[in-house]
Amino acid sequence: MKYRYALALAVLAATGCSKSSVDVKDSELLATVNGEKISTKEFDAFVAAVSNGSTTADKLTAEQRTQLIDRLVGMHIAATEAAKAGLDKQGESAAQLSLWRSNILSEAMTKDYLEKNKIKDEDIKAEYDTQVAAMPREYHASHILVKTQEEADKLLAQLKAGGDFAALAKKNSQDPGSAKNGGDLGWFSPASMVPEFGNAVKALENGKMSETPVKTQFGFHIIKLQESRAPTPPALEDVKTQVESLVRNKKIEAYLAGLRKSAKITLAPAPAPKSEASSSAAAEAGAAPAAPVAEATSSAASSEAAK
Repeated sequence: MKYRYALALAVLAATGCSKSSVDVKDSELLATVNGEKISTKEFDAFVAAVSNGSTTADKLTAEQRTQLIDRLVGMHIAATEAAKAGLDKQGESAAQLSLWRSNILSEAMTKDYLEKNKIKDEDIKAEYDTQVAAMPREYHASHILVKTQEEADKLLAQLKAGGDFAALAKKNSQDPGSAKNGGDLGWFSPASMVPEFGNAVKALENGKMSETPVKTQFGFHIIKLQESRAPTPPALEDVKTQVESLVRNKKIEAYLAGLRKSAKITLAPAPAPKSEASSSAAAEAGAAPAAPVAEATSSAASSEAAK
């Protein structure tokens, strides 16, 4: 964290929380500034902030501790004066205080919720089973890619007459990566291919060939499905941390969704565009569609199938 964020923590403590709202036990009291109590927990947070998380209060030397306490006290003094001047209720300062307060309290809320609703092993196992069930089927296929419908029709006729798929692929396919292997693409997920190719593969039976050439943006494909299989999932023990994180996120999302349902939310109308020129420019910029790059860059085998 930057020093400014550390300052924000102190300002928040000084201005966002009144003296009456902060209950500091005598055993946790660090200092008192103009009647305002500063806790050792706040000092711990301050040390973590200014050190960017590299140290803790209990690891400070006596000199370092004295210096940092002095800085924290000075920040509270300055923050109190700022509050007296009303700076905590206007402009950028007010906006930042509101944001930091919401962020800190929302994190505290989620931590408290998870403490009271601990994730169990059965929760992790259930999510793991859900994710495994959703894993896409894998396919092993070969293809021959040519540029024109006419070329594809001629090759398809030869294949239906008993032609050797691998030999014709080596001789005619425009996909150099798979052509040298007789058109073999190896194992892949249909989602890694362009939609037309992936959908055609899923529609085939094991050992069968496409009845008509499949057209994609790269040309015309003759596809032969060798076999398909359910994917082999990783062992739960190997992905338990990731699955637990997913369960945690889902729990928080569900909890927040429940809170949102009971919340009264009113959105202010969006501000009008500053000018017709800027509005037109924004509309033109927003009209350009994003390039569909993901479909053609997922894997080497996928790329070759798409070419």
